[in-house]
Amino acid sequence: MKLLRSTFVLTSAFLCCVSFAQAGSIGISHIGPGTGEGGSDGIASPVTLPGGAVPQSNWNNIDGASGSLSGLIDSAGNQTTANAVWLSVSGTGDTGGVTDTGDGQLMHGYLNADDQWASLKVSDLPAEIVALGYDVYVYHESQGGDGGIGYFTMNPNPSAFEPLWARDMDGSFGSGLGLVENGYDTLAEAEAGSGGNYVVFRGLTGDGFSLRAVGVTGNPRMPIQGIQIVPVPEPSTLVLAALGLFGLAMLGWRRRRA
Repeated sequence: MKLLRSTFVLTSAFLCCVSFAQAGSIGISHIGPGTGEGGSDGIASPVTLPGGAVPQSNWNNIDGASGSLSGLIDSAGNQTTANAVWLSVSGTGDTGGVTDTGDGQLMHGYLNADDQWASLKVSDLPAEIVALGYDVYVYHESQGGDGGIGYFTMNPNPSAFEPLWARDMDGSFGSGLGLVENGYDTLAEAEAGSGGNYVVFRGLTGDGFSLRAVGVTGNPRMPIQGIQIVPVPEPSTLVLAALGLFGLAMLGWRRRRA
C-alpha cells in the first residue's frame, strides 16, 4: 500500500509539472487569396477545425502576400509572446481542395513561392517552448499537386540548417492522399522520391527562426500552406509516460499482495 501511495503521489506531481511546464503547439495557416484574388477557386479558407500532422485546435490564420501578426495563440487558445511576419514576392494561391476537415482547410490556401521565394519569420517564442526545444512542421502543396520540387531553409538563432528539399506528390491532398511527410538532403534524392506534403525541421532551440521556400522544378512552385511549432516531447508523450509509471506501480502492488 505504501508503494502504491508513493507512486501515486509521484505520478500526480509529475503530471502537475507537465501541465505547468509543457507549452502548447503553435499553428499558423495561410487562408488563401479569397474571392476575386485568383487561385483555383478564390475561396479563403481559415482553419477552424482540429488539423495538422500533430492535430491541434486554435490555429493562427494569416492572409495576404505580406503582413505580420503579434501575440500568436497556442493550441489551448492562450495568447503567447510569439510574433509572425510573412512575405511572398509571388503572391498567394489556393489548391481548390476540400475544406470540410481541419487538414483540408490547412492545405487549401498558401503563400506562393515559385522560382523566387517566400518567407515566414517567427520571433519571441514562449520561454517554455524554447526550454523544451521544438520541431517545425512545414506544409506544402502546389495547385493540383504537380510533383514540383523545391527546398526550404531554416535559420534559427544561433545555428543554421542545411536546405531541406521537398517534392509535391503527384496528386493533391484533396484527392484523398492525406498528410504525408517527405524531406530530402539533395535535389537528386527529391527527384527520385515519392513526395509528400509536409517536411519537419527537428531539434530547434532558438527563440525564433526564419523559414524560406524556393521552387526549383515543375511550375516551379514550393508554397507554404502553414507551419506548426511543436514542443518536444509532445504533451501526449509525457502523459503516456506518467500513465506507464502508474501502471507499473499497480503491477508491483498486485504482485506483493499475491
